[in-house]
Amino acid sequence: ASPRSYVSSSIDHDARNYHFLHLSSLLAATIPMSVTELKAEGNALFNAKNFAAAEAKYAAAILASEQDSDDKTRAVLHANRAACRLSLKRYMDAVDDATRATHLDPTYAKAFGRLASAQVAMGDHTASQASWLGALDALPKSGLTPSETTQKLQYEAGLKAAIKAAALSQTYDTRAHLVAQNDAGSFPWTVASQMIPRLRAQARMNPDVLASSAWVIHYAYEEFAEGVGKMNFMRPYEASDNAGVAGMLGALAAMSNGIMRDERVMHISDPQFLVKFNKQVIFEANAVRAWTHEGPELVIQKALERQERDGWRSVRHALAVTVRAWMMRAFMEGGLRAQHTVSVDFYKNCLLVIRTLRDKWSSSSKDDRGVIFEKTFEFGIAKMYLEAIMQAYNPNTAPEMLDLLQTEADRLIREIEEFMALPKPQEPLDPGFMSSFCLYPKGQAYSMRGFLQVQLIRLHPEDAQEYRAKAAPEYLKAAACFPPDDEKHTWFLKVALSNQQSSGKFTVREILDTMQRIAESAPKAKAIWERSALGMRGAWEELAGVAKQEAHLRQLVAQGKFSMDSCVSVE
Repeated sequence: ASPRSYVSSSIDHDARNYHFLHLSSLLAATIPMSVTELKAEGNALFNAKNFAAAEAKYAAAILASEQDSDDKTRAVLHANRAACRLSLKRYMDAVDDATRATHLDPTYAKAFGRLASAQVAMGDHTASQASWLGALDALPKSGLTPSETTQKLQYEAGLKAAIKAAALSQTYDTRAHLVAQNDAGSFPWTVASQMIPRLRAQARMNPDVLASSAWVIHYAYEEFAEGVGKMNFMRPYEASDNAGVAGMLGALAAMSNGIMRDERVMHISDPQFLVKFNKQVIFEANAVRAWTHEGPELVIQKALERQERDGWRSVRHALAVTVRAWMMRAFMEGGLRAQHTVSVDFYKNCLLVIRTLRDKWSSSSKDDRGVIFEKTFEFGIAKMYLEAIMQAYNPNTAPEMLDLLQTEADRLIREIEEFMALPKPQEPLDPGFMSSFCLYPKGQAYSMRGFLQVQLIRLHPEDAQEYRAKAAPEYLKAAACFPPDDEKHTWFLKVALSNQQSSGKFTVREILDTMQRIAESAPKAKAIWERSALGMRGAWEELAGVAKQEAHLRQLVAQGKFSMDSCVSVE
């Protein structure tokens, strides 16, 4: 078989691995009800759009069906639970259930259709083609009922759309991450590396320089570049009795560490980067028997079983590769393909596995469980999860993302504050670590709370000034989490200023204070971040305009048209 692409992958599953009980069904399973009764209740709940409760009923029915039900009955139950999970947007778990259903009953067209739908939702259009064909092949060849005729039309339309989408998905938009070798000297990571020796020397007398964003992007680049170097080591080999590839483990860990430290470090200078990356993920996953193509619930079950059977070393490496591969898939789906709902799903799965197994293994040591269960690792993923949710939000097609954004932003701020109140860790940390894994994620969360307030204006335009008045302080708090020489510090000040001016709720004194802070930080940030993606989109030109606004406002105050305590509104 040809190597499988991970960034937009087809999905294979072993039928032996699907005997898994959804955790939420444990209570339901204690009720002495028959499979038929549980299925009927699940159907009623599904029709009432209570998908979570329906999922639990089907899970209880699946458990009960293992005793004496035939394969066709169990196939229907798994397909029904797959439908619940599709509605709950838990696509990897839906793939697991639908695949199990097709194995139990290869003639069950609806199971193939639901598998195809889940694969489409995950961006796996090539895999979905095979599933749509399976659905069509499972239908009778003649004498179709009206319901089967409708199914046939749906499956044909799905297949046609999948063929078209698969062709389009072969092209990744890498423009935002492409760099030319002759420009390398001006990018933030290069500028930062030139600053580090001076900052180290100054740190002896002035510890404040340890907060510079140069440290953050410098260490992010070091880890990312280390991962790329290990990835580039891979090469084919041939022996007398077999052939394969030789490579280095740890490339995935290093690259994902670099991106979690600061996602702005992501850049592609090699046109073969994605091909090499896919091969590296397959290589590392095979080496440690990872579960990169299973859903989170199955991964949790298998991890618990492997830990009992094989011990910590085996499960630690398998989970690390699984979670890091999902994280990188999420990052690339969002950044390269603009598949933001797919990105949300993969980040969500990372966090579900981390949080669930950390609770299960709460008494185990860091050395046993592995670094992915550290809170700082979770904060790094949660930061990118927030960005994906924001990008996936659409008031027309995905309004629920706004509530999710609020919940996750509040949670991240609360947990970071709780973590930072704990005694400091004993092991030495590099100067950029706490910024990357605590302060920057906290700042990102505050900015999302500001974004949320602005989006609420769409729902209640009559309260626009009130929402902007609430957004401004959130963006100010976001800016405070970044050092003055980080572009995000300056940019969030700029967004805060725009909301202050539009709200009519802030005094001239407060507005001028924000303008002055922008004037002070912009040159420092530009020295490092001039060639960032934000800078290349015109951020510095916009920030330069603030100085003119400040001069004009101060002139109006000098002319007596406003006092420092006047509240002003600027359209």
